[in-house]
Amino acid sequence: MYDALTNEFENHHLNNPQISKEQRDAIKAKIRKSIIRERRLAMIKTLSITAVIITIILLIFLQNAQGQGIVSEENSWNIIARDLILNDADTEFQIIDGDTTVDGLDYKIMWFSYYTIGDWHQSGLIREDSGIVYFIRPDGLQGVLYNFNLEAGDTCTIVNFCLPYKLWIHIQSVDTVEYFGVERLRLSLVDNMTGYTDEWIQGIGSIHGPIHSFMQHCNPPYLRWDLLCYHHNDTLQYIMPGYTECIYTHTGIDEHSPAEQIDIYPNPARDKFEVRSAKFEITEIEIYDLQGRILIEKQFPKGENHVEISVIGLLSGIYVCRTYTNNDSFSRKILIE
Repeated sequence: MYDALTNEFENHHLNNPQISKEQRDAIKAKIRKSIIRERRLAMIKTLSITAVIITIILLIFLQNAQGQGIVSEENSWNIIARDLILNDADTEFQIIDGDTTVDGLDYKIMWFSYYTIGDWHQSGLIREDSGIVYFIRPDGLQGVLYNFNLEAGDTCTIVNFCLPYKLWIHIQSVDTVEYFGVERLRLSLVDNMTGYTDEWIQGIGSIHGPIHSFMQHCNPPYLRWDLLCYHHNDTLQYIMPGYTECIYTHTGIDEHSPAEQIDIYPNPARDKFEVRSAKFEITEIEIYDLQGRILIEKQFPKGENHVEISVIGLLSGIYVCRTYTNNDSFSRKILIE
């Protein structure tokens, strides 16, 4: 509009001898006011459009950023824990609940439980700062659990729930992946010493579970963990390809298995438990923690069908009892209260 007024003034009034100087000045003032007013309106319009665009971008960002932080009490994980020898599986739950302070730093408390057992036990302390997740295991080992600031070609040390030392890993590639409409950063990693690989997904963790990165290093080697489901604020945000449910249990025991003829009692146990068999002789009992370390090993050279195992000194938690007979062997989880 102000361009049209300027052109009108130049083409008509400027060369009109009947227009006095005062009239010309008044017309110029009127044009200047119109120009200022139009520019203000154009600026307001531009700012309004910009504000709308920024709002839309923020809404998209907030939607895509849902659950991008791992350390949140709104997050929960379901993990399939497998015994590869017996083809047994159970669902392990991991949640975050409660706070504590270590060396002046605030941590959240992680808890785990099993679908077939039900009691909750502490799996470690966890905190997050600027894309880096730190973890303290129950045995005190602490370090980096995840670092989502890394780029392809970088290396770093990490800890997980079972290794008694820190592990050097190498970042192979960095890209994005979308689950349930949320775009997330994904890091592909490798341990160059063994060739073991893993994937980290921002806000979710390892594809093996939140504290199970590079679980291939865990002993005994016949145990395996895989992330089944991840929920944020009770909303499903990830499910393992090929699965439709977030609870999975399976037993490979059949009527011919010695496990059908062997009983562990009581379970849960306190100071001791018994292993009984009406058919087979028990030759050895091994008790592992979930890090794969043998904590108790007891042999019975003559073979017994009813043995007692003392667990005094073991911390409360989930353990694996492996029973050897004169015919076979099997593993079963036992809860120590």
